[in-house]
Amino acid sequence: MAELLKHIYNTSFFDTYADALADVIPTFDKSIFLLSFHTAHWASLELKQRMAFLAHTTAKILPVGYQDKVKTILRLIEALQKRGVKRSEPGIYLSGRYHHRIWIG
Repeated sequence: MAELLKHIYNTSFFDTYADALADVIPTFDKSIFLLSFHTAHWASLELKQRMAFLAHTTAKILPVGYQDKVKTILRLIEALQKRGVKRSEPGIYLSGRYHHRIWIG
């Protein structure tokens, strides 16, 4: 049986994403961020719910001002690219065999 698409948000994804966040946000605490996703609640979420939860959780750690948010997100994209996450088309990033969508929540 094929793997469920919601499982693109796996340990490898979160390690890469959290490491990139740590590169661009000096006060970022990777361990606290990762704990948000290691819960029974997370396990029960479907794909779109997981995407929304990730966007909401990321939005909480971004700077307050719009321009600072945009700068941070652009630096985050660069940090992800340095880790081998490749852009294939607007909004879609490739890492391994899964497509990771990055957007502003």
